[in-house]
Amino acid sequence: MDVCGDDTVVLVKREIAGVDRYGNDVLIDTEVTVPYCSVQPMWGSEDVNANDQAIDRFRLYLPGLSLTDLDVDFSVLDAVRHAGIVYEINGWAQPWRLAGVIDHVVVYLRRATG
Repeated sequence: MDVCGDDTVVLVKREIAGVDRYGNDVLIDTEVTVPYCSVQPMWGSEDVNANDQAIDRFRLYLPGLSLTDLDVDFSVLDAVRHAGIVYEINGWAQPWRLAGVIDHVVVYLRRATG
């Protein structure tokens, strides 16, 4: 398997299993451990006046073979857990190809608190 870094992340796959009595989606979580990743901070922001909210953004690099070897398939419903913190996936996964083969995949992550 290719290597992008030393980080191991857990992909939390969320699938819609139905709706509850209020019309909200009911999700079922399935976890897949993905080794050889790299989680890199991008930027953060704070709003201390209105609602004391902080938003952090991270970039996740995954080895290309994780898509086939581990059968990883990302959705915007999914989340990623790294170092005990759960991040929401923000946007679609972006595969990077070399000579027609996926070399690595970039996924943007978001965590909001407050």
